Amino acid sequence: LEDKASVTFIDTCAGVAEMIGDLTHLPAKPPSLYIDLEGVNLSRHGTISILQIFVLPQRSTFLIDIYGLKDKAFSYPAPSGTTLRAILESPSIPKVFFDVRNDSDALFSHYQIELSGVQDLQLMELATRKFSKRCVNGLGKCIENDAGMTADERANWKAFKDKGRKLFAPECGGSYEVFNTRPLPDEIRQY
Repeated sequence: LEDKASVTFIDTCAGVAEMIGDLTHLPAKPPSLYIDLEGVNLSRHGTISILQIFVLPQRSTFLIDIYGLKDKAFSYPAPSGTTLRAILESPSIPKVFFDVRNDSDALFSHYQIELSGVQDLQLMELATRKFSKRCVNGLGKCIENDAGMTADERANWKAFKDKGRKLFAPECGGSYEVFNTRPLPDEIRQY
């Protein structure tokens, strides 16, 4: 939501290599990498369209075009020889996901990536919750309850969320295929 945060769309192998250079030598405490995937029926039965990485120390977000790059996104090395696959599979590089289940299923099924070093924020919220632990909460509910935003920040966040959902959520008249549209619509980048 901050104007200072940068968003970079990566759709070339050179871009992947440059990004990997930005992901090396980051602090592990607190974790530096926050990851999410978007796709059409994201799972072993669907596809991966975009892999998002938020890099906390740099306040930057990378949107990697998995739809276009396919396996090259994970296997193309930086000059150091490091690949995105190596980062995702490294047990010593903490990576934060929110509900990693479908992301992990899709990465393993389509690209044989075995995630390691994962911290699942949804499970952390459930474990530390002071009220009923009968069900896990979705990301939206956790943000509303725990993000500590001002009223203006919350309204701004909700507006971006709603604009994006209208484009991809079938129940709102959208289609997950929007994640495969190039160039990526601004509303989806902001989402």
